[in-house]
Formats: sequence, structure tokens, C-alpha cells
Amino acid sequence: INMHLSSGIYITLPDRKVYLFQEYKELFLEKLIDFRKMCELAIGDSDIKICVENAGGFQDFAREGIEQLLESKVFGLTFDLGHDHSAGGMDEPFIRMHKDRLLHMHIHDALGRSNHLAIGDGEIDLKDKIALAKECGCRCVLETKTIEGLSRSVERLHNYL
Repeated sequence: INMHLSSGIYITLPDRKVYLFQEYKELFLEKLIDFRKMCELAIGDSDIKICVENAGGFQDFAREGIEQLLESKVFGLTFDLGHDHSAGGMDEPFIRMHKDRLLHMHIHDALGRSNHLAIGDGEIDLKDKIALAKECGCRCVLETKTIEGLSRSVERLHNYL
């Protein structure tokens, strides 16, 4: 199961964004731990995993929350390459720090903030990312938004293996 952890509501001030989850971080973390326990009970001894996907740059409070989730064997990580690229690469260090929990990867290319491009149509170092996937033994999905993009990705994939 793949999930996005929302950054929640924020207020834009002249000099910054103020995230309510950051302002009420203790309550946020408490509720996230309750969610973790609920998932553990529901999943039980089955082999189901819930993978948290990077979806635009984890805020500090979100990283702390994800670390709480990763204390459970039912949670893992999904690394979306284009989302990380669009966020300036801010999630990759966190993902690599927890690479033992990397279970899934969304492979696609990106150019600037344009995501879900066919591999080879953007500027991501895909060989490096696919090497990480191999090292971690994680499952990968070619994630494009068009049939043509998927076809080009399949044709080019051998260049990155």
C-alpha cells in the first residue's frame, strides 16, 4: 500500500509558511503513533506493508513523523524520483538514511518541475537511482502519464540497468 503523508494546512506569512502540524507537532506525532498502532492491529501478522511516498519535499515535522512510523515493521518508504527532483533533491538524503526501509520506487524522469516524463527525457541521474533500487532490492514501477511515455521508458530501460 502506498501513501502520501500530507504536510497539512499552512498559513502564508510575508517571510515564511507556518505549518499547523509543526506548530502542534506533539499532537501531530501523538495522532501519527495512534495511526501506526491502528495499522499494526489491522495488518497483524500478514506481509502487508504501507510505504510512505515522498510527494514534494518532507518538512522537518514530517520526517520526524515518518521516523515514528518506521519504528513499525508494517511501514516502509516509496522513493518517487521525479517528486524528489522537483523538490530540489531534499528527500533523497532522508531516503538514503533509511534505505533499509526502502521497499518501492517510482521511476520516471523529470525536467525542472515537470514530472512523470519518460526515462531519458529529463535530467535525473537514473543509473544512480536504479543502482540504489538494486542495492535495496525494492520493487520498481515505471510511472509515466501516457502510453507513449511508458513505451519510450520500456525501450530505454536497458540503458540504465
